[in-house]
Amino acid sequence: MKHASTLPEGQNYKIYADNYFSCIPLVVQLLHRGIHYVGTARQVRLPNCNLADEKSLKKSGRGSFDLRVEGNHNICVVKWFDNRAVTLVSSFAGPEPVQKIKHWDKATKTYTEVERPYIVRTYNRFMGGVDLLDSLAAKYKFRIKIETVVLVNLLTHHYSCCDQCLAPLQARLHSAQVFAKRDAEKETVSGRTSRFSYPGEHNSN
Repeated sequence: MKHASTLPEGQNYKIYADNYFSCIPLVVQLLHRGIHYVGTARQVRLPNCNLADEKSLKKSGRGSFDLRVEGNHNICVVKWFDNRAVTLVSSFAGPEPVQKIKHWDKATKTYTEVERPYIVRTYNRFMGGVDLLDSLAAKYKFRIKIETVVLVNLLTHHYSCCDQCLAPLQARLHSAQVFAKRDAEKETVSGRTSRFSYPGEHNSN
């Protein structure tokens, strides 16, 4: 909801998202603000929504789907099978109209006609921007570098604004400066620079 807080209410805005965000309470809260939603969903986030399992849909063939509709808010959930099963939830899109499209069949090495529900078509049409954003965010991770000495100077400036707090902290800041100087000398010798990195980022050294 925080990401959608800047959107004006009742203007028929539509949000497209992946299964990281999708759940029924979110769709309901957005509906109360007049904002519509469509996105892929995880089955564990759809309580009491008993859709056909992937094995059953696979037996019915590519293009088969199952659907459920939440009665209070008319929220539609569709599980569609192509190469694998995918579940989508929406407050404005459903399976109709079903469109026939051509998909490549690896087994027969030919194009075959596959039925595609409208909710899948809508999601695929506008989801490209979200996928692109995720790709760019993963590719262009930025690093925050900060020298220890600069951090100590910033702390000194901050606490100097409060005369009552300055005296008790002088000893601690002096010790921090000594340790910072010692660490800087060690890093200069080893040729390494201190930095903060995001979780999951590997150090090449």
